[in-house]
Amino acid sequence: VTTVGITTGGGNVDVSTVNGALTVDDAVNAGAGNVVLTANETDGAAEDADDEDITLDDNVTGTTVTLDAADDISQTAGAVTATNLRVLAAEGTDTADADSSLGTASLTSVTNNVAVLAASRTSVTAGVTLTLTYVDADDLSIGTVTTVGITTGGGNVDVSTVNGSITVSQQVNATTAGNVTLTTAETAEGTAADVTVNALVTGALVKVTSADGATDGASGSITATSLVIRAGAGSIAATVTLDNVANDTDNLAATRNSGTGTVVLTYVDADDVTITTVDTVVGI
Repeated sequence: VTTVGITTGGGNVDVSTVNGALTVDDAVNAGAGNVVLTANETDGAAEDADDEDITLDDNVTGTTVTLDAADDISQTAGAVTATNLRVLAAEGTDTADADSSLGTASLTSVTNNVAVLAASRTSVTAGVTLTLTYVDADDLSIGTVTTVGITTGGGNVDVSTVNGSITVSQQVNATTAGNVTLTTAETAEGTAADVTVNALVTGALVKVTSADGATDGASGSITATSLVIRAGAGSIAATVTLDNVANDTDNLAATRNSGTGTVVLTYVDADDVTITTVDTVVGI
């Protein structure tokens, strides 16, 4: 009998290394169970030459999937399918070493399908950052999966959908050093593909690109040096209403997102704001 990968019929999976990388060459399927994959290192601040990465080359399926790497996380094939996905990376403490201080989590399969995403750098050392890129097949909420929202310590955040909306239910914090990009797309006009901001989004440059519209809630605001809004990818009119009085950006630009429809824009800022050129978008 040949066994391929891990299949539990609903039992939990917990696989870890003491000091090394972890690669998923064949599928891990826990069904209704949870999956925890951990790549540890034992050398702490004295970073070694090896990378304690997690590499996904096949599918990972579970109710809650946790990917916890001392260094980086990458995806070359397969998909993560889960109700909840927790991403942890960048454990280093040596800010002089790029391998230690610049963690990357890149999960870019267009068939990834999770309902709730949360991510954080593991390190608490200033200057150690996590750069996160995540693509989801449909609707996605940035929420709580033990970890609350997304925190990078200054690394960039890029979260997008192939055919669905993004709801920011918990904070996205790239500090004032990292950029935040939230992008929704739709495979057919009429699909709900809005960006909804219900928590604080912080970055140097915040880019909101929506196939439809964008709104903020009572607890949702954007703090950034520069904000650029692209909305309405189709022929239907798109509405952007970012009117929380806590919004605080210095520079603002907005445009249609390549569509032929109109965009109705409402924006409220807490203090001074300049309508200017942001990320190649000139004014409004």
